[in-house]
Amino acid sequence: MKDSFIAISIFSLAIAIIIGSWLISNGSNDKKVQFVHEETSDLEKNKEKQLLTQSEFR
Repeated sequence: MKDSFIAISIFSLAIAIIIGSWLISNGSNDKKVQFVHEETSDLEKNKEKQLLTQSEFR
């Protein structure tokens, strides 16, 4: 009985680690996508604010 309890405990721990790492990886992927969208919108804002091009400035 004790052997089966240990086996079930190890199996449960393995499943919990797999699910936890899967959730963490999904969370970080969502943040990367959000970061890319924020970076693109910042670039678009900077283009709108630019008054002179590089060649016009010289």
